[in-house]
Amino acid sequence: DKCDFCGRCADFCMYNALAVTRDNIMIFPELCHSCGGCKLVCPKDAINYESRTIGSIEYGRDRDIDFYRGIANVGEVRTIPIIRELKNRIQKEKITILDAPPGAGCSVIETIEESDFCILVTEPTPFGLYDLRIAVDVVRRLKIPFGVVINKYGIGDRKLEIYCSKEDIPILMKIPFDRKIASLYSSGIPFVERMSEWKNRFREMFGMIEEKLK
Repeated sequence: DKCDFCGRCADFCMYNALAVTRDNIMIFPELCHSCGGCKLVCPKDAINYESRTIGSIEYGRDRDIDFYRGIANVGEVRTIPIIRELKNRIQKEKITILDAPPGAGCSVIETIEESDFCILVTEPTPFGLYDLRIAVDVVRRLKIPFGVVINKYGIGDRKLEIYCSKEDIPILMKIPFDRKIASLYSSGIPFVERMSEWKNRFREMFGMIEEKLK
């Protein structure tokens, strides 16, 4: 009843979740990213939120490690509320690893925000370097310490390493392009379980990160 169809909400929404005509407003909830901007710009305070199920959270435990994962419903683009709910379950006294989706979109920013350290995983290809540049810009803007892990090392050239050197970005680890690693991965087996020498390398990387945070 409060809405006068001014259209400010639709103008603000970059995801096109709202469309306003002279005497009607259409809402596309599957496009909404829950940023709250439409409510902030509404001069009539005519917008309210309703709850709906957009996904689920699963939990498992292996030895002394707790695992949580968020699963969005098929076709759902609103992943940020799921990520926030996952982060609400973080126990501050424990070491927590958050696995962010690829890219540098809203869901990535929500995942890494307020992190103590960010590991950027990339590969030595033109696409890998392009995406890494964007990710580096994001973590620097968020003022999060970070380092790089190069996956599939050996398939490309050295441009990525040269970039990291020029930008003073630490390379924490290089995981080779190895058929055995790929085979274990495709079978759902962590390669450190069959290639024990890598356990120490990951421990060393963790130690490097701890030193950087002191």
